[in-house]
Amino acid sequence: MKSIKNNSDIFRLFLRFLFFLVIIEIIIFLGVVQFYESHKKDLIMTHEEELLKTLKNQIVYSLDRVESDLRFLSNYIEDEYSNNTDFKQNVGMKLSMFSSAKLIYDQIRLLDTTGKEWIRVNISENQGILVADNLLQDKSNRYYFRNSIKLSPNSIFVSPLDLSIENGKVELPYKPMIRFAKPLFKENGEKFGVLILNYLADTLLKEFRRESEHSDGKIFLTNSAGFYFVGPDSESEWGFMFPEKTESNIKEMFPSVWQIATFSNSNQAEIGDGIITHNNIKYIAENQSNSNLLISDSEIEDYASTVNYWHIISYVDDDAISSILYPIKRNNFIILSILFIGMAPLLYFLARNISIRKAAIQKIIDNKAELAELNAMKDKLFSIIAHDLRNPLQVLILSSELLKVHFEKKYYEKMEKDIYKLINTTNSFKELLESLLKWSRSQAGKIPFERQPFNLAEICQKSIDICKGNAELKDITIETINCKHTEVMADPNMISTVFQNLIFNAIKFTPINGKISISFKEDKKYIEIAVMDTGIGMTEEEIENILKIDVHFTKRGTEGEAGSGIGILLCKEFVEKHGGNFNIESQVGVGSTFTFTIPKVKMQNIETSDIEDEVAIRNN
Repeated sequence: MKSIKNNSDIFRLFLRFLFFLVIIEIIIFLGVVQFYESHKKDLIMTHEEELLKTLKNQIVYSLDRVESDLRFLSNYIEDEYSNNTDFKQNVGMKLSMFSSAKLIYDQIRLLDTTGKEWIRVNISENQGILVADNLLQDKSNRYYFRNSIKLSPNSIFVSPLDLSIENGKVELPYKPMIRFAKPLFKENGEKFGVLILNYLADTLLKEFRRESEHSDGKIFLTNSAGFYFVGPDSESEWGFMFPEKTESNIKEMFPSVWQIATFSNSNQAEIGDGIITHNNIKYIAENQSNSNLLISDSEIEDYASTVNYWHIISYVDDDAISSILYPIKRNNFIILSILFIGMAPLLYFLARNISIRKAAIQKIIDNKAELAELNAMKDKLFSIIAHDLRNPLQVLILSSELLKVHFEKKYYEKMEKDIYKLINTTNSFKELLESLLKWSRSQAGKIPFERQPFNLAEICQKSIDICKGNAELKDITIETINCKHTEVMADPNMISTVFQNLIFNAIKFTPINGKISISFKEDKKYIEIAVMDTGIGMTEEEIENILKIDVHFTKRGTEGEAGSGIGILLCKEFVEKHGGNFNIESQVGVGSTFTFTIPKVKMQNIETSDIEDEVAIRNN
């Protein structure tokens, strides 16, 4: 019957813990959802602005690579022209090899000063093919030759983006094309030809579409007239190339979006049915002689008369804005469910320990004082579960969610602060749980007490090494004073716990760039250890409350670290088990000093048995 009753108590206490945990998780869930609900437009606008910058940089990088290839080939051809008698054969072979390696140039042309093709390499079946002389063409009337032959040395011509045309018709499948051209010069400065690279922009547009999938809405890429390169669907794209598709442009389909997009080079605005983000691209090759390019009409002769741009436009409508909250709710629910499952065994373990301890005390002790202490222990545990575990857990969840959001949006500067806060909170949460478990096991008599001789300095240094990572996060220095080889008679695990708790506590309440000192002082029977910090200190009332089991004491560290005072109670209990004294001295704004004593190994005719007798007297 007693076993059944004990199991029933464990189960009831476990259910109470679960109830508190469920309430905490509901509050966290609603808080996160409310946060995103109130900030989702700001988050969307920031995300879309950063995405458009990424897309713009991606396009400019691709075009920069083509420009670099053009300059490299131009330098090679000019050197070959001046120094090689087999110029045409050597250059043709090298251009064919270059085309096969790159696979991004539909054609590579070398024209003479009259516009006739001297060398042409076509790409076919993933290989550069050198065209026979009898198939070479006259390109003297083409706009890209007329514009580029007039340029000075080092100048580059960049055409607009359009579709490749063969025999007066748009080539199928579509070949998006940009032509890069540069005049060629002899060593004496005389012009002897033009090099033209027909860049296949299909890869550029595919990369643009793939990256655009990260948008919360729709991403468009248009020319200066509003015609789509990347549109809402494939049918609406390249409208400027087909007379029957003149209305397939953003000006006609989304006039309010276009009006915002053309307001300035880069801007963002909320309109009645959504959020518009805009950026434009005006690619200027290095040393390019004209300042306008990427124009919509590839046959315009006066290239300097019109300045045109590509427009990158993000449009997130109200339906998309509303749907964004769903995955946030789902992910938050999953995270909280995992935490719930993970916490359940711990809560059961705590419930089991408390119930066993309560049953043992009720069986052996029936006086009111000890029963009051048992109730105080129970109340403190409930208070810690309900309050002190809630705060770090809530900060941990929110910090993790913010870190995820900042990572997705590439806010690397904010991520550094998120990670620092997450590490601090996790360490504090771990320290609180470990102290809570050790204290509850101590109260239940589950921690063995095995006194043996050992070197106190070694235990001290190992404890410092364990705590050093937390101290380095706050740039806190830890020094030892007179910490020499000293043999003591004590339980090494308990003393290690006392050192670690006091050092972690000092780190928690010491501000950045603070200092912690650990000093040893000996007499005939005992060694006194003092852990002193330059922290925020405590009042007399706080010192009294932290040592009372029936008072719920909690105080947050200098960086918001959680604390419940349970670690100090554990230290005091372990020291007193050895017959030592535990004392606290503190001054607000100056710091705190925690002092404790433990017995030494027999010295100067003092036997271990004498020490044990004194310990028994003190404990009684």
